[in-house]
Amino acid sequence: MHIGYKLSSEAFSPAELVRQALRAEEAVVRPFVDAGFDHIVLNNAGPDPDGFIDFFADELAPRLRALTPSGPVPSTASTQVVP
Repeated sequence: MHIGYKLSSEAFSPAELVRQALRAEEAVVRPFVDAGFDHIVLNNAGPDPDGFIDFFADELAPRLRALTPSGPVPSTASTQVVP
């Protein structure tokens, strides 16, 4: 009985994995931005905290900072992402 598929590391390019991670993070953060939150905390529970900080600074933070509420929010709300 097979429950899953075995994939090699060649199945996904590093660039595609980064794109998937960015889309996933945006999807998680979006409802909070839409609700008017102006501070969002992201926590790395992985084995490479330095890698997470680099990824956050280079790839994730600019995209999250660019998110704007898609609905009405209080006029004092702003989107800030602090590493």
